[in-house]
Amino acid sequence: MVPPPVDVVADRSGTDADAGKDAALDADIRLLGRLLGDVVREQAGPEVFELVESVRRAAVDGRRHGDDVVPALDLLLADVGVDRELHVVRAFGWFSFLANVAEDVHHNRRRRHHRSAGSAPQPASLAAAMAALAGTGMDADAVRSLLDRTSVSAVLTAHPTEVRRATVLDRQRAVADLLARRDAASADPDVLAELDAELELHVLSLWQTAILRMSRLRVRDEINEALRYYQLSVFRALVEIHDEADELVRRHWPDASPAGGDAVLVRMGSWIGGDRDGNPFVTAEVVRLAIERQTTM
Repeated sequence: MVPPPVDVVADRSGTDADAGKDAALDADIRLLGRLLGDVVREQAGPEVFELVESVRRAAVDGRRHGDDVVPALDLLLADVGVDRELHVVRAFGWFSFLANVAEDVHHNRRRRHHRSAGSAPQPASLAAAMAALAGTGMDADAVRSLLDRTSVSAVLTAHPTEVRRATVLDRQRAVADLLARRDAASADPDVLAELDAELELHVLSLWQTAILRMSRLRVRDEINEALRYYQLSVFRALVEIHDEADELVRRHWPDASPAGGDAVLVRMGSWIGGDRDGNPFVTAEVVRLAIERQTTM
């Protein structure tokens, strides 16, 4: 379906099967695109909104027909001032950000669907790995011994260009939570209207937030950014992984002994603030800060 003219959403094409399983994702992206379009029109004016729409339509048409869209975009933006060009960049930048949030929400939605439908374990999942081990005929003691010896170390690395402002991370989480709540309230139009109004406020906050920092990033900013993800999700995810592993062992091998006291299936590591690749800003003081922050949070 061609997006309505008030959308800044990009075209998403695929097979009929893909369209079916991704219908909820498409709906979320269209909603976020419409809300962003409303914010662009309100904050930057109708002329900027129409320019964004013209760029979107040219890009979508070119993709559908396999055409080179650069000449059409050059023509649309040739006599546009820098201020309006920046609005166009911000509109599509924030749209990509919001679409990524919707995709993350949809991944969780699909996982819930597979669980409720009793689907076979998804490839590369912990459940699939345990089922494969059970299929080999391995006994309970051997499985428990294997897991007690297994340790996966997930190491966080520093990418300063990807360090986001705390305001953006807060809005990202809020949008994801609201999209999830919309799923649960899909039959109540009054609740949906309230959630959509709250979503638009967060989209407005993003629009009014500077995409780029006004000051140079420091190593301590990278450290704080990484630790923020521990609070948002990593701690919870680690507990869930270990709980799931124990539950799967009990399901497939009811006689298996409990996990060893020192057994840790997944350990987290980080070289942020302690790398030795020649970064002149990683000083002894920065290393001390990284260690203190990670051991006291």
